[in-house]
Amino acid sequence: MRLLAVGGVLGSTCLLCLHGQVARGEAPIAVSPDLVFEPWAGELKEPTSMAWVTVGEAPKPEHVLLVLEKFTGNVRVFLRNPDGSARALKAPALQLPVNFKSERGLLGIAVHPSFSQNGFVYLCYTRSNRQGPDGRSDVTKGQVVERYVLNVSRAPDAEISEVRLEEPREILALPYEPRDSNGPNSCGGKILFGPDGKLYGVYGDQNRHGLETNEAGGRVAAGFIFRLNDDGRAPADNPWASHKDPWVRKYFAVGVRNSFGLAFDPKSKRLWETENGDTLWDELNIVPAGFNSGSNYVMGPLSDATNQGKKRAEVPADRLLGSKYGDPVFSWYRCRGLTCLAFLATDAYGAENRETLLVAEVNGMWVMQFRLNADRDRVKVDSKALAGRVVMGDTLDAVEKNQKEIMFARRAGTVTDMQLGPDGLMYFCSYRDGVVYVLKRR
Repeated sequence: MRLLAVGGVLGSTCLLCLHGQVARGEAPIAVSPDLVFEPWAGELKEPTSMAWVTVGEAPKPEHVLLVLEKFTGNVRVFLRNPDGSARALKAPALQLPVNFKSERGLLGIAVHPSFSQNGFVYLCYTRSNRQGPDGRSDVTKGQVVERYVLNVSRAPDAEISEVRLEEPREILALPYEPRDSNGPNSCGGKILFGPDGKLYGVYGDQNRHGLETNEAGGRVAAGFIFRLNDDGRAPADNPWASHKDPWVRKYFAVGVRNSFGLAFDPKSKRLWETENGDTLWDELNIVPAGFNSGSNYVMGPLSDATNQGKKRAEVPADRLLGSKYGDPVFSWYRCRGLTCLAFLATDAYGAENRETLLVAEVNGMWVMQFRLNADRDRVKVDSKALAGRVVMGDTLDAVEKNQKEIMFARRAGTVTDMQLGPDGLMYFCSYRDGVVYVLKRR
């Protein structure tokens, strides 16, 4: 599955195009009549990720939402007013020279666990090789993760007048390969800090072929999830920390084709991931250390007829690297274009919704909701249509009918990020609408 930026719209090349499906300005519709989406911040250009930070000290801390724009390279700034509304600052906190062709651009943001002490904010983006507006060049400087320090300026009345991300430091430079593919698809770019204080991120296969993608050849530095110390070094307890190749030491998991979503379960501390196939099989995965998601050897459940003849014992990276293949927790037979995922770790929406998992997708512009078992290592389903934890269907109507049990919201405008705010409410970043919505109870 490829998600392409075409005409300012994130579209799918595998099943359906988004053009004409949803009019801008229409808020998402929650399946539950008790929930409503309200616009909170707008006039964004292709927003991809966002993060809340708190500046100032008690008793009057101030909450700031940083939103990334894929196309412009801007880190937009929205202040949360005392009444809960948003105030946009005119100047971005930073503007980066991004290569924005297809899935390249300004992609991921993570806030250091000790932000209140160090002010560290991390960004992942595709660095342009040119200054100026030509961001669609086929030649880039590669994808990087950089660390910044957030600083604020205040007006005479003590209100925040400017937020700046300064003092850049390169943490990770994903190698640009002039003789190999460098995308522009399957760039990944989501980053986050785990409960262990380590920095995690995902980097798609970039159309490269090698060890990490379960194919013949050597290391290609693509198709993996990384795990780093906050300064970019590989932790000593990484799965391949003693590997002879310094790049492999940074890996947490391999076999990742194309991912736009990572999230940690706040209860189990497990890492969950969304992954997209080409035309078949989108996956929802739990990712333990040393995990092999299977691409390009296998997508979807290994037991499915589409994978006939493929054997668990023969997954290439398992044999060559010592990874461990695992089937998806849940999957879609026809590609949906899965984007982000998030846990509703809040009491704001009632006990029936607390700790459930939300997953967004492109083709229907839906958000799905999963309830987990007691051990939080499987999703719970009741309907016969989902008994195999696979959604079948070749049309939008058929897919929606078969997955009725897990439908949470429609007309969501391609949600690329979901984050809990300081008020305990969930905020949804809509790529197509250029709006951040907040979910409230009626």
